[in-house]
Amino acid sequence: MQPTILPALLMSAITAAVVLLILRGAGAALPRTGLPAEAQRGLRNRVFGVVAGWLLLVGGLGALGVFDVPGLPPRPMIAMVLGTAGVLFASFSAGGRALLRAVPLHALVYLQAFRIAVELVLWMGYQRGIIPEAMSFEGRNWDLLIGLAALPAGYLVQRGGTTARVAHVAFNVLGLVSLGNIAIVATQHMPGQVPSGTVSMAVVGTFPFVYLPAVLVLVALAGHLLSLRQLALARRSQALAAVEIQKERALA
Repeated sequence: MQPTILPALLMSAITAAVVLLILRGAGAALPRTGLPAEAQRGLRNRVFGVVAGWLLLVGGLGALGVFDVPGLPPRPMIAMVLGTAGVLFASFSAGGRALLRAVPLHALVYLQAFRIAVELVLWMGYQRGIIPEAMSFEGRNWDLLIGLAALPAGYLVQRGGTTARVAHVAFNVLGLVSLGNIAIVATQHMPGQVPSGTVSMAVVGTFPFVYLPAVLVLVALAGHLLSLRQLALARRSQALAAVEIQKERALA
């Protein structure tokens, strides 16, 4: 068996599972948005359409070798940044804000646990000689800890109380720091940045491994940023509600 076959199958399975989980969560949150039924259907169709289109676009370009080109900045990373920017832009639309408010605060924290599976596949890739050691948890990639921390952090956020906000912010900040570290390590090990004959990150420019930066890292990065934005929206809603209560008491 070729060394890439099993990691490729597992990477595809993780990508499919994460995408389906996100779509299912979005679908479950739609009734809580307060939007009219027709608006909910339209928002659902847009979300499903954009996700499907992105998967087909990235997968197709990866299969054609568009991302498998040496040089900086790495093309897979460009796709990740563009995708994340698109998600953040959409979150400021009326439908995006409504959907973000309807998703439980703990959901985006728990979601980050998928990184456990990703790190195990990266370690498998290292063992099979297709991923550099530095990109595994035996090297300089400690993202496995973030995936494991997602479970207790999500529980604390779900439980609420005085520790919920601290856990929420701390987890997302640490997760962003971890992703920054991974971006640096990955860039240092792209083709052309390592000596000839040394294992590089060339595999992430090929299908289906391109889904690692263009979907899974995108989900991790956007998930942290949206989680922090979600917290800000929740605090704003609480502040506005407190003002309304004070007005009602003043008029009573």
